[in-house]
Amino acid sequence: MLTYRTSSIWTILCMIGMLACSANSSELAELSAEELAGIRDLDSRFVSAYNRLDVDAFMDCLWKSPNLVVLLYDGTVFIGWDSVRKVTEEFLAGLESAHVQIDEVTFLRSGDAIMAVGTASYKLQPKDGPLQEFSARWTDFRRVEDGQWVYVSDHAQTLAPPTP
Repeated sequence: MLTYRTSSIWTILCMIGMLACSANSSELAELSAEELAGIRDLDSRFVSAYNRLDVDAFMDCLWKSPNLVVLLYDGTVFIGWDSVRKVTEEFLAGLESAHVQIDEVTFLRSGDAIMAVGTASYKLQPKDGPLQEFSARWTDFRRVEDGQWVYVSDHAQTLAPPTP
């Protein structure tokens, strides 16, 4: 069973993990083909790293800056690449397996960044507990830093299961 601490840790990864692009994505015409290719590549690398539980590849998708911001569903904020790396290492070490699937995503221009908003489904198998399945809604900002697309800010919220 996931503890509150573990739950907070997986939430940060869930928020970031939902950044991946899917075949069902909606794209605005104002994004160039080069931008779309870059953000799709970023999303692909991120999902692959998440599903392989590869901390280094996961972190390569994030802005290596003390200004990286990740906001958890419960209001917990992680600021800085080192802080996010630490919580990511702890979380991924506690998983036997992970599978992220993006259900939908929309891209919007915001200055020099691209904002993405969407939903994703998760199947996480902790080493010491039952399978965790859930969906989440997320937003992120991504932009080119040092010649590479990276996530610079992320926020997600776990969606409540439907009520009967």
